[in-house]
Amino acid sequence: MSSSSSPTYPNDDPVICHWDSCNLTFTTLPELASHLSEDHIGWKKPSYTCEWEGCSRKSMQQQSRFALIAHLRSHTGEKPYDCPRPECEKS
Repeated sequence: MSSSSSPTYPNDDPVICHWDSCNLTFTTLPELASHLSEDHIGWKKPSYTCEWEGCSRKSMQQQSRFALIAHLRSHTGEKPYDCPRPECEKS
């Protein structure tokens, strides 16, 4: 899910996959993002839904795979793009 060469993440704590009781633990957000993409989201499906535990949009159809990946960032905190301006804290 990440496409930047040097993404910024909120911290270095282990991250847990909360996709429908998966609960696998990863050491980095890129590992979690890859796991979500490959093991849960998949490719070329007729529909994409968020199955993140506690999500208010759980089981609601997303418009596309890309939309689901973008939505999942609200759960994971992933910020795949760095702003090139040093004073900017947004990613």
